[in-house]
Amino acid sequence: MKIYRAGDVPRGALDGESIAVLGYGNLGRSAAIEMTAATEATLDLFVEQTVGPLLGTALMTAFDVGCEGGIPAEALVMEMYMSSEMEAVFEGFRTAGFLRSSEDHGPTAIFGGLTRAIEIDRVDMAARFHRILEDIKSGAFAERFQSDARDGSSMLSVAQSILRGRLPITDAEARLRRAANLPDPPADRG
Repeated sequence: MKIYRAGDVPRGALDGESIAVLGYGNLGRSAAIEMTAATEATLDLFVEQTVGPLLGTALMTAFDVGCEGGIPAEALVMEMYMSSEMEAVFEGFRTAGFLRSSEDHGPTAIFGGLTRAIEIDRVDMAARFHRILEDIKSGAFAERFQSDARDGSSMLSVAQSILRGRLPITDAEARLRRAANLPDPPADRG
């Protein structure tokens, strides 16, 4: 009897194929859970590596440009996320739907949002997102992450030092917290 292992199958051999698990005994259940877990992991990584960085970069860039344009730093962080308005926006996405929730905003916000969204290069963004998805699905991201861990997590350490460091945006948050008597964030979240 020949036993086939994961390494015996060419990577991506089942990409784009539909898989049915016939029977739901011990082996069938394990196979179904394994495939679901892979889909869930791909979904989580894809959102974390596309939407997350895009929102983060947009917030930091808006902060920098706004400050350069004379908008007070504390006002920027308050308006962008510390006022809980963004939580309400995401709540609207959940309850009314992504596009329908826009009707909760005034005509200026709708007009400005639509006209600015049209200006965004969606072809470039989609191409970038396709590359990210393929990087995740091919296992290349996982290989780089594991390699970084084997090498002492240097890239992860750099990222964590940036996240925990002092930047103009984090300084503005601290000033706003003091001015509004808001509690300080936990000292070490990692």
